[in-house]
Amino acid sequence: MELNRSNGDTWGNIIRRMGQGISLPQDFMDETPQVRHEVLYRIAYQGYLERELREVDRLKHVEKIRIPLNLDYLAIPGLRRESALKLTNIKPLTLGQASRMSGVNPTDISLLMVAIEAGREGDLAV
Repeated sequence: MELNRSNGDTWGNIIRRMGQGISLPQDFMDETPQVRHEVLYRIAYQGYLERELREVDRLKHVEKIRIPLNLDYLAIPGLRRESALKLTNIKPLTLGQASRMSGVNPTDISLLMVAIEAGREGDLAV
């Protein structure tokens, strides 16, 4: 499907750059208000939506990563003490389970992933 272009740029890029105060093609303006709203929403938030989809894909992968039973959470550099204590008490089996724990944030999960990989490579005692 060919994109409508204005001066060599897509309408989506123009809208993202200049906002919604520009004159849009009449074909677009003939659409229902609901369609126009949805299209403008998707254009405005395209980057965020794509990032969320990538995060969903990453989390699917995280579900499968098993946490070693003897992992010392308090020894992981950068891991917040609150998170380390919660993880020590609950002992989740996978990173997916850990990611759903209250008080454990995405940065903590990233640090756990690094620690688990390092442990597999022999760089960190787990």
